[in-house]
Amino acid sequence: TEREDPALARASLQRALELAPHALGLQGERGTLETFSNRFPEAQAAFAAALQDTPADYVALTGRGLLRLKQGQPAAALDDFLRAGVMEPRYARARTWTGVAYYQLGRHQDAISTLQQASALDDKDPVPYMLLAQIHADLFQPAEAVAAARAAVQRMPHLKSLNQIANDQKGSANLGASLAFFGMEDWALELAQQSFSPYWGGSHLFLADRYQGEFNKNSALFQGFLTDPMAFGASQRHASLLQQPGSHGAVEVTFDKAFYRLASPSVTLNGMDNSHVPVSWFVKAQTASAQRFPLDVGVSGFPAFFDGTGTGEVRADVLTLGFGLQPSERLNLFAYANRFDMKLDADNRFRTHLDNTVSQGALGLSYRWSPAEQTWLKFGRSVEATNTTNYPALFVSDPLVGVLGLQSTPRKAFSDVQLRHSFDPEPGTRWSVALEHVVEKQSSETVALGSVGGVLGSGQTVSDLLAFGGTNAIDRRYTGLTLAGQKQLDAGLRIDAALGIQQIRHRVDGESAVILANAEAVVNELAQRHDTERAVTPRIGWVWQPAVGTTVRLAYQDWMRPLSVSTLTSVETAGIPVEDRLVEAGGRHKRSVAQLGMELGERTFVSVRADYLRVRNPGTLGVDLRTPSLPFLEEMRNAQLLNLSATEVLEGTPSYEEGTLRTLTAGVNHMVSRHWSAYGKYLAQHSSSQYATGSAQDGTMAEGRMIPYIPRHTLVAGATWASTQCIYVSGRAVYRSKRFEDKENLTPMPAGWSLDLMGFWETQDKRWVVGVAALNLLGNKSARQKARYVLDARYRF
Repeated sequence: TEREDPALARASLQRALELAPHALGLQGERGTLETFSNRFPEAQAAFAAALQDTPADYVALTGRGLLRLKQGQPAAALDDFLRAGVMEPRYARARTWTGVAYYQLGRHQDAISTLQQASALDDKDPVPYMLLAQIHADLFQPAEAVAAARAAVQRMPHLKSLNQIANDQKGSANLGASLAFFGMEDWALELAQQSFSPYWGGSHLFLADRYQGEFNKNSALFQGFLTDPMAFGASQRHASLLQQPGSHGAVEVTFDKAFYRLASPSVTLNGMDNSHVPVSWFVKAQTASAQRFPLDVGVSGFPAFFDGTGTGEVRADVLTLGFGLQPSERLNLFAYANRFDMKLDADNRFRTHLDNTVSQGALGLSYRWSPAEQTWLKFGRSVEATNTTNYPALFVSDPLVGVLGLQSTPRKAFSDVQLRHSFDPEPGTRWSVALEHVVEKQSSETVALGSVGGVLGSGQTVSDLLAFGGTNAIDRRYTGLTLAGQKQLDAGLRIDAALGIQQIRHRVDGESAVILANAEAVVNELAQRHDTERAVTPRIGWVWQPAVGTTVRLAYQDWMRPLSVSTLTSVETAGIPVEDRLVEAGGRHKRSVAQLGMELGERTFVSVRADYLRVRNPGTLGVDLRTPSLPFLEEMRNAQLLNLSATEVLEGTPSYEEGTLRTLTAGVNHMVSRHWSAYGKYLAQHSSSQYATGSAQDGTMAEGRMIPYIPRHTLVAGATWASTQCIYVSGRAVYRSKRFEDKENLTPMPAGWSLDLMGFWETQDKRWVVGVAALNLLGNKSARQKARYVLDARYRF
């Protein structure tokens, strides 16, 4: 029962009851099993039978209390737990759930002391410490939360089950959550990796916040929501600790000022009901309005610049829906849908207008064959349509140059189906197989007409009428098979390996033409590709723990990024995630990494990493919306507080064809006091990239450039302060050496320091949250950089 293998437990209890129908504890265990499985009528019948035979049956009283907790009746549950405690004061299970009841009733100190008693009764059980870590973090007591989490990690080998611990959208039940709350990201990630289980949603949801790249983040989010679709029904105010029914909501407004002025109100409703079959829901409606939005002129081979003739007014509406269902203890169902509508109208000389609509959805399930065997299945669909009128774009036909208004109608649709099965044939061994298939189709038509001018070598001024037209049709098919395995060789050494077999069928048919009317010149260019690309991509890694608190990770990763927005396969090798930020859809990287993480006492964690990366991206033929995006799945995390240590230092998404990156990273996390923490990180990065020049066919490459947005030197120093008065402040100073926005290295970003500050205040009842941020302060800036200020106010009910 405690390991939550319902079929085996149910059969064993049935045989025991047939042999001894009135034996003490059997009906109580049966009722507890049915409570774990959310079969409440069967549980109530078992408890009634047990207590009718023996009113003092403490196992049945404890199980009935757990049932009442899951039904949202903490006061009645507490009465049962206290009665069970009188009957058997040494029963640790009753003490643990008594602490949960106290916390749900608002008796925080009683909850803490009771869980401490439960841990003393069963010193090997990590669950009381996991619950204490959540409570302390919820009460803004980060040092106590960290201590409880570290104690839980030491006891994880004795863990029986995590399925009853309630996840929220951010995976706050994860053991790294207390460290992340205190701004110690590297330490949090290490703790999360040590306790990772693919069969527990909290592992995936917490790691999603640790990943910087969108592909890795969405992969973890989908795996988390498929594994535990009840997670997004959790309370937005308090940690419920145990799955609890209820309806929740929030009204929020955000003001954002940089080059633009943005206001964005939203309403969020979510909840969970388990009166019949557990069901969860999430709805968020959001609108945004931005004034003075700068327009980036479309350029190629020219420094980036804003359109100086005017700015845009933006209106956007976003609707996000989530639905979860647990028809049985084995089966979880998940559905997601999002609609994004955006309109831009500009007062520039072209009177630019843009409409963009994106509709995305996913359906999926997970089936739990046993506590150590599970299957995941996901279907996805995305449709994007854009209609652009008179968008400014720079056209160059040496010596003529001019900014013209571009008309374009790109369309993109893709569908994906993904399947994964994982199982542990024995403790310390895990096998996985995954299959995914993606169909992507695109079409576009683009035209432009306008005057261009220039100066000849003789000094003569010339002008002409330039006309441009282009079409593109793309049909790609991606298929990938991944076989993966893990083996614990001894207490301190684990091997992790995967083999991918992938292919992409390319069908690209594009054509463009440039006409100069006065010169009577016509330049035609074809953009075509008809081939099938095949790859075998091995990954292998080792995790070695020579001593408690010390971990060495080694990994080689040969990885091809799928054409979808996420994957059900693992995005890590030996706890090191693939570098998705630098790889476009269909691109491939080969990477070697060595990493050391070490605890220096109870307050300090240091890490060192050496990383060598080679990337080959597919490039672009004609108009190609190659890398898909799913930005609003993250909305379902329903984030309440944000620490700057978890935000990206990389200032943009690099776009380039090929490159290498050598990185040496050193970092330290330190708990200064019960309320203060600090961290520092230094990155020495040497990048080299190349990109295609000339026509699509001649293969000419320009070399010796830096990868966009990657500086040679980056230094980060940050701190977090958390007060029991519900005040939460984080700040960081970042030094970046010179870097470039574009692959041609024509748009520099100057070296210098910047300062980021962020703070939140909550009322004691956690209904009101007010957050402020001042970002990119101080330091040298280019004309395309500016300080940013954010104000966010939220009322939760």
